[in-house]
Amino acid sequence: MLDTIDAVATVLDREGCIIAFKQTCEEITGNTFGEALGHLVWEFLIPSEQIVVVREVLQKLQSGNFTGNYKFKV
Repeated sequence: MLDTIDAVATVLDREGCIIAFKQTCEEITGNTFGEALGHLVWEFLIPSEQIVVVREVLQKLQSGNFTGNYKFKV
């Protein structure tokens, strides 16, 4: 299903580890899904200047206090 949408999409577990990785992500990062699986998303996809914000969003999601959306450009 991930490969049918026109976006870079990754599915994370509650800690921010990659559990699904769209093929487009492989093309952009040069890492295979097998290499990314189980690693924190900011180790593979998040530009360094956005890591703090992504971690904050993840914390809000974990606590149930995130009411918006977040998009970033790779």
